[in-house]
Amino acid sequence: MATPTTPSPPRFRFDDVVVDCHDFSVVKGRQKVALTPRAFDVLRYLIEHGDRVVEKQELFEQVWKERFVTDNALTRAVKEIRQALGDNAAAPRYVETVPKRGYRFIGPVGEVGEVGEVGEVGEVAREQESTAAAGAEDGAGAGAVEGAEPAPTAPPKSAGPPPAARRRPGIVAPLLALAAAFAAGSFLFYRWSQATAPPPPVAPRSVAVLPLKNLSGDPANEYFSDGMTEALITALSKAEGLKVISRGSVFSLKGKEVDPREAGRRLGAAAVVEGSVRKDADSVRVSVRLVSAEDGSVLWASDTRDHALGDIFGLQDEIARGMAAGLKVRLTGEGGHEPARRPTGDVEAYQLYLKGRFFWNKRTEEGLRKGIEYFEQAIERDPLYAPAYAGLADSYAVFNLYSAAPLKDASPRAKAAAERALALDDTLAEAHTALAYVKEQYEWDWRGAELEFRRAIELDPNYATAHHYYSEFLALLGRTEESVVHIKRAHELDPLSLIINTELGFPHMCAGRWDEALGYFRRALEMDPDFHLAVYFGARCHTQKGDFEEALAQSRRAVALSGGSTVTVGGLGYVYAAAGRHAEARKVLAQLRELSARRHVSPYILATVHAGLGERDRALALLEEAYAERDYLLVMLGVDPRLDSLRADARFKDLLGRVGLAP
Repeated sequence: MATPTTPSPPRFRFDDVVVDCHDFSVVKGRQKVALTPRAFDVLRYLIEHGDRVVEKQELFEQVWKERFVTDNALTRAVKEIRQALGDNAAAPRYVETVPKRGYRFIGPVGEVGEVGEVGEVGEVAREQESTAAAGAEDGAGAGAVEGAEPAPTAPPKSAGPPPAARRRPGIVAPLLALAAAFAAGSFLFYRWSQATAPPPPVAPRSVAVLPLKNLSGDPANEYFSDGMTEALITALSKAEGLKVISRGSVFSLKGKEVDPREAGRRLGAAAVVEGSVRKDADSVRVSVRLVSAEDGSVLWASDTRDHALGDIFGLQDEIARGMAAGLKVRLTGEGGHEPARRPTGDVEAYQLYLKGRFFWNKRTEEGLRKGIEYFEQAIERDPLYAPAYAGLADSYAVFNLYSAAPLKDASPRAKAAAERALALDDTLAEAHTALAYVKEQYEWDWRGAELEFRRAIELDPNYATAHHYYSEFLALLGRTEESVVHIKRAHELDPLSLIINTELGFPHMCAGRWDEALGYFRRALEMDPDFHLAVYFGARCHTQKGDFEEALAQSRRAVALSGGSTVTVGGLGYVYAAAGRHAEARKVLAQLRELSARRHVSPYILATVHAGLGERDRALALLEEAYAERDYLLVMLGVDPRLDSLRADARFKDLLGRVGLAP
């Protein structure tokens, strides 16, 4: 019984265009034309269903395979196809738009099997042979093909014709014509094959490390596989000239079966690392491979041997060196060739640190509390473990953002932990970023914060969080264009992060560019329509534009999506006040005061509502309370339009100066 064979990917031809689904190439004439992977998939799908109209929704489901896709994405793909093929939307030859429905491929397409096979392609080949033969008869030989160089021939032994030719003169011309046709056909095939051949491989300059799968069979070991993933991201981030996609985006694909090429497309990476971790009590096996996102080829693969758990750092170094070789980049640790020095020799301390990061990344009050416990346990085992101090600093720095009961000493603890981390290792970008955040949000040391942000980015240009926080910092100071540069860089490094996609609009909102900001917030909501921060920021913009009905609708939705956070409730109160609906605004104020009996309510939030009601003295008194509490929301003083009615007051100007935001 014959073994069934897997059919090879098809190749299509229409007019002078060849679409090869084996190497994802498109050749028009003799030139290879560029198509992004998504546009190529759209073209292929339209060709394969050229007997009918393909609805837009079908393309979204079959090509994008994502829940939220805008019409603009499809429009851009079709426009790219038309430009590549020299097509015209007004008078299409290949891709026809069917209004309000979708698209149809109308070109005279044939499928190519072996060279010279199948339908219209075979007809084209026969036409070329006929043309070449006719040219040979007219031009007397292969030299009749334009641009072809005649093959060198041996000098004749005699000046006269060969005896056979003298005896059979009628055979010479047909033989010459046949030889010329063969030479012409060979030359044309050579040129065609050169045009369709894939370009030589190039070293990728961007990479995404997908979450390594936990194959231990124990969900409790999830922290270890996640930690190994982060360790590889960190190691590659130190490579010269390499863009490394951040944790936030790659972990959005965790648990999903995504083809490496598709992952590369989604993440904007030329190469993808995928693999697995199997951890037992005293051994570990890490299997990874580096895959080209362009064609799916394997650029490098690790061995699959078991290693002693105590040799985990050596294993990480080995894998990092192998990936760097596959990517043709240089690691910039000690000596410029190796990963950075090992921060601890205690494997148990390392595992406790990984558990701390695992819970810190959950960004919940409970997760932060557990993270703090594990970081402290790691420090108990190794008091010189700098990354554990950096993790502790990160946890305390953001604790009050996620806690209903803020810690008054969270900021001093964050600062102390960051400074201890830097005393042990001044090269930790995470610690510099945490210290910068504390200096900005709680100490209002703007110059000191900027120095720390810049140092963090200098040490690790691939650290998306540093670019993100620095962008916020710059926006708060009114340095809008600089802020835009850094949030865009953060987005390049972490393209699927909801918060970063939302904060693409933050600099524009701070600068009063409401429509530009709204555009970014809407795009973030295409990724997740229930992301409350994007809804809340959008409501803020609609309020400033005077679109009060839309602002109220979005504010109510933000309150519901956030679970009634005091920030969103206060935002709703301000919209009521700005819309002249003072009774509703006062009800919100009463609700916030009732909440304050159970959890902390920022005086700054209350001040914005009173400012909207025109109650200047009360608003300023509440801002003074916020100042006494070192309320982190005071960093918004310089750019918050809800406080514009207070800006002419000398008391407000004095407060600006004390927070370091005086013009």
